[in-house]
Amino acid sequence: MSLKNDISEAPQNLELLKSAYDSGHVNPYWIVENLPHGLFSLTVHENALICNHINQKFSAIFHKDKEDVLEQCIIDNRNFPSNTLITQKCQEAIKNKAPVVFEWQFHTPPNEHFLMCYLVPELRNDEVVNIVGVINDKTSEKRAERNLLHNALHDPLTNLPNRSMLQDQVSDFLAKKNEINADNQCAVIVINVDRFQHINETLGHLAGDEFLITFALRIKKIMRSEILLARINGDEFSIFIPNLKSEDDAKRVAERIHDAMAAAFTIGQTEFFATVSIGMATTYDSKPYAEEIIRDADFAMHRAKKRGRGQTELYARDHHRRAQNQFQLEIELRKAVQNGDLELHYQPIVSLETGKLLGFESLCRWRHRDRGLVPPSDFISLAEESGIIIELGRWALLEACEQMKEWQSRLPSSQDLYVTVNVSGIQFAKVDMAHETAVALARTGLSGKSLCIELTESTLMDQPEKTTQILEQLKELDVKLALDDFGTGYSSLSYLQTFPLDIIKVDRSFVGDIEYNDSNKTIVEIISMLSHTMGFKIVAEGLEKHEHIGILKSLDCHMGQGYYFAKPVEPTEAENLIKQNKKWLD
Repeated sequence: MSLKNDISEAPQNLELLKSAYDSGHVNPYWIVENLPHGLFSLTVHENALICNHINQKFSAIFHKDKEDVLEQCIIDNRNFPSNTLITQKCQEAIKNKAPVVFEWQFHTPPNEHFLMCYLVPELRNDEVVNIVGVINDKTSEKRAERNLLHNALHDPLTNLPNRSMLQDQVSDFLAKKNEINADNQCAVIVINVDRFQHINETLGHLAGDEFLITFALRIKKIMRSEILLARINGDEFSIFIPNLKSEDDAKRVAERIHDAMAAAFTIGQTEFFATVSIGMATTYDSKPYAEEIIRDADFAMHRAKKRGRGQTELYARDHHRRAQNQFQLEIELRKAVQNGDLELHYQPIVSLETGKLLGFESLCRWRHRDRGLVPPSDFISLAEESGIIIELGRWALLEACEQMKEWQSRLPSSQDLYVTVNVSGIQFAKVDMAHETAVALARTGLSGKSLCIELTESTLMDQPEKTTQILEQLKELDVKLALDDFGTGYSSLSYLQTFPLDIIKVDRSFVGDIEYNDSNKTIVEIISMLSHTMGFKIVAEGLEKHEHIGILKSLDCHMGQGYYFAKPVEPTEAENLIKQNKKWLD
């Protein structure tokens, strides 16, 4: 019940009492004694306030017997509860000749009571002669309010402050910093338990909860009293360090946390070790707003997590700016895919035996309105992380097939050419590539013999058995299969024998300096021998010099690709290369 309602009901209670008394139907003494509110009356005599009555509820609230307070001046009677406060409020009622409402806390150890009092002055000849006090015990309601407030600001599992309380504390500190001491600094640390999900999955969620409680107690034990430890989410905790003298202070706190994790945790009958990733942000480098410094610490924590288990990262604005740029770039890339702002360029693949054009590798380019032509190295990894690669890859496959079919329909010299399309490992894992390829061929009318799907070693080796099944389905479409960047990964020769590959592409890192690097020359020679033995064609990437041609031909490399022949070019330029039908090695 609100204070306003209590004020309005107090005089109603007195009116009911007066009405019952005047009617003569109810014993007024019984009503007074059994009211749910404490009741007392005082006679105003000169400068004295003499207590002439208290009811049972008053005695129960304050644990006072009537003989302790009746017929005595409350100003001098220490037995009368809060006599100084009551006297002060009564004098206010006498002076203003009007009711007075007030609240106060009253202690009867070990309990604390929250009371509201309504003082009603009785006037005779415009003078106050008596004062009746009605006391409402609000203790239960106040305790409920306190519990609600506590629950709103604390984590129910660990009883630590939660994110809301953390943000309030940081906000309060920063407000005082801005008003009183601009040089006063603070730090926020965000802690994430490494592989916490593994604990839940292995030991169960109850054990996971027990671990979090134990972890919180361990960390709280090593913190100074003025440092706030909060649980902000699942297995994430945060520490607020006010009055920071330097960033080194925050680093030392992080070191103490890592040291505390050196001891094993015992949950039930299981003993295990755990590590944490820690991100820190301070007002030295973060903007002085609670939401931003907490966000910055969380950002730093995720950077620490990417580096491995048990790492610490201090927030740096430059890192965050790059992440924001990447986020904006992701938004723009998604729109570019939807709006058709991407295009394919084509790099020739040439026979080192005849010098004839054999085909093209299609390479994605992004024509950005501000950045110009963006190379794939600047956005493909972003596309993979964000999942945009699925839609992008589907578009690239269909676009390459359409372009090759269009050339073949108009240019007789293009009939035997093929186009290579790169497929991301994420794309290969998440979509049915055999189905996607069949759809692209069917929609464009291109023969499977004119298409080559290019995959990396890591893609093939991720799930060898599943990969083999998908590759065989692609081979049923007459599609060529190429293994890109061979020699830079970890292919197992035993698995390599099972993959129905057609082409192996030697990475440019082995070709670029092959004329004077004997080690790279030996590697290319071994790859070439392996390819011939297993029936693969070999493409050497990164050809940039005339000297490369003779060396690669002597090593029995079948095909070459690189700037020596041409950079990746737009479709119109690629068409001109087809029309020329020249011998590239003449």
